[in-house]
Amino acid sequence: MEIRFEFNTTNTLILANVCIFFVTTVLAISLGSDMEALSILGADAYYYISNGEFWRIVTSSFLHANILHLFVNMYALYSLGYVFERNFGGRKLFVLYVLSGVTGSLLSFFIYFLRVQLDLVEPNIIQLGVGASGALFGIVGYLITMPYLNIDKNRLYYLLVLNLIIGIVFAGYIDNWAHVGGFLGGALFGLSDRNPRNNLGSWKRGDISYYTAIMAVLISYLAMLAYNIF
Repeated sequence: MEIRFEFNTTNTLILANVCIFFVTTVLAISLGSDMEALSILGADAYYYISNGEFWRIVTSSFLHANILHLFVNMYALYSLGYVFERNFGGRKLFVLYVLSGVTGSLLSFFIYFLRVQLDLVEPNIIQLGVGASGALFGIVGYLITMPYLNIDKNRLYYLLVLNLIIGIVFAGYIDNWAHVGGFLGGALFGLSDRNPRNNLGSWKRGDISYYTAIMAVLISYLAMLAYNIF
């Protein structure tokens, strides 16, 4: 049986997440600590970001805590990414993935900041946040805003409600605010997108968005490497 890898944005994002998980696993075995490995590789945490480690806002969307976490998110990315890329193109999917991951991390950071100001939590407690969930919620948010999209949106609403319930049940283990932030980022992107069928290829603002997203990822990983090496 011949297995072919179709080169598109969805599969490239999945491959990137899998490769980074492999690096995380190797580093965790070497260090004897999963948390330390995730921290070094750019996990999201209020304490670190508030001390200037801003690259974590981007890098955390490519990290996963364990194989089950990775599998669930990559299955969702394959399903949602295929639908999105088929309708709106790969460049826009990449922009949305990065944008929603960032808005998810920013909202999570802002809520934690408010809790610190209200003396509800200690600012020096390190709670790591990782995963593509914020980006995935962004894809759902974008798709829901598209009025003439030929998909069953009831399944998207069901997915949102199901994840809301799961988030409430496992509130101590899931960063629900990152999910909300990702969803809002994707929905706002969809509502502001006047050329939804355009693959960002023929309008200058789209090109700027695409290359800005690429530079954001590259600069974030270079900053993370420089910080850990020097």
